[in-house]
Amino acid sequence: MLKPTLPERTRTPRQPRSRDTEERILRAFGELLAESRFEDVSVQQVAGRAGVSVGGFYARFGSKDDALLHLLYAGYVRDALAMAERVLDPARWRGAGIAPIAHAYFKLILDAGHGYDGVVRELVSRTRLNPDAVRDSAAWGSFRQGIHEPFRSLMAERIAEVRHPDPELALRFAFSACSSALRETLLFGHMQPSMGAVDEATLARELARMFCRYLGVAEE
Repeated sequence: MLKPTLPERTRTPRQPRSRDTEERILRAFGELLAESRFEDVSVQQVAGRAGVSVGGFYARFGSKDDALLHLLYAGYVRDALAMAERVLDPARWRGAGIAPIAHAYFKLILDAGHGYDGVVRELVSRTRLNPDAVRDSAAWGSFRQGIHEPFRSLMAERIAEVRHPDPELALRFAFSACSSALRETLLFGHMQPSMGAVDEATLARELARMFCRYLGVAEE
């Protein structure tokens, strides 16, 4: 699998103690985002919960936005990339069809998201308001390169399975539609229309089923 390019930090701590401080800041920021909106969380609150000074925060991050992107990479993207290297390894899927790979992919996204709902929801919301805010960030680039592209590559290698009149369009459409359904269910399930509460095992299974049925692919 192609190794993703890792994002460069604004300021790179050199000492273990400094790295520990950065981790405390990011952990505190993540906790606060799970409780409040980004706009309602101040640098002072983050620093206070992390047990550092405001100056200590700015010694490591240029702004709240900078810290948010680092938090995205330090948590969700980092964990998702580690899982994807194993789950989406082409060698694992030799001889397998689209259905089991799709199921594994959606399960991967759900598993990687544990504990990061507040961070990802905030970033998605901000991107909707301002598409340029995080779209070109190294964290999102790493996610696309290390997770989306390997999945798309596995699908493209099996395009002969697709029974839709336009297989290439169908793969793009199915991927976009199912990804949107997953994102809306996890991050914005309170909005209407909503399918209501659903456990992750069921969600992964049903997304894979929807993906396969649209493509005309035999299900598992």
